[in-house]
Amino acid sequence: MKKKVLLTVFLSILLCGFGFSQGKFGLNISVGYANKASLGVADYGWDWTYRNAVTINENGMMSPDLSGSLMFGGEIFYFLSENFAIGLSIANAKQNVDVNADYSMYWQWYTGASSSESNYWTGTGSVRVTPLSLNLIYRLEMSSRTSVNLKIGAAYIMAKVDTTGDLGFAGALLYNKTYYVDYYRVPMELDESVNSFGGHFAVDLEQRISPKISLYLGAEYYYAKGKQLYWSTIPQSQLDGLLGQLVYNGTPDVGTITSEFKPSFFAINGGVKIYF
Repeated sequence: MKKKVLLTVFLSILLCGFGFSQGKFGLNISVGYANKASLGVADYGWDWTYRNAVTINENGMMSPDLSGSLMFGGEIFYFLSENFAIGLSIANAKQNVDVNADYSMYWQWYTGASSSESNYWTGTGSVRVTPLSLNLIYRLEMSSRTSVNLKIGAAYIMAKVDTTGDLGFAGALLYNKTYYVDYYRVPMELDESVNSFGGHFAVDLEQRISPKISLYLGAEYYYAKGKQLYWSTIPQSQLDGLLGQLVYNGTPDVGTITSEFKPSFFAINGGVKIYF
């Protein structure tokens, strides 16, 4: 009951206190630079023994590195009074991903003899982030032509993660009384859509150049909680051992490999505002 009363009071302030009769529609179009979102390291490792003859220790990681990118955006807004407005905005940024994959393998024979191998691979991909936000805007007039606008609101962030990587995977075999050890390069991919609710905070400095047109520079931050994403193997008919000892038919089961994706990012932008 108390929540309903508070909501009614809040809506009454918006509708009556601010006065819709004083409203003014506007549109802004922006371009800017979006700092990179975050895609975490995927690490893995196994220790195992084959026929009590050889013990193998292997481990590795896939380390994604995202780059910042251009961001394009737009917003429609409506001033409820001279200082308060509501706005609906959308933006889009596509960030490149470089994946550095390291792998190392150590094995020891029952005789005590041992050896090791290591390798390095790279993958590429992209992360596209599209935030949609509903904001409350407060305009602070600095002079007749200059103002500072503060925004706070709720955001719905839609993201698409699409990248490749590589994983190392060892194997052993006894054949004709001879033991063989080898390892394979297993192609991996991360292909997931992530949609999450969060927040949006922004500030801009606006300079009016005519009654209906302004230029502005601003900064904004989108926030949403992180989520674990699951890498999957890319199906193969055959994998050749990189030491030339073994061949693996099909695609190995590498278990669960995850990276944490955080869609939050910071951006700076500028553009034009048009009032109607």
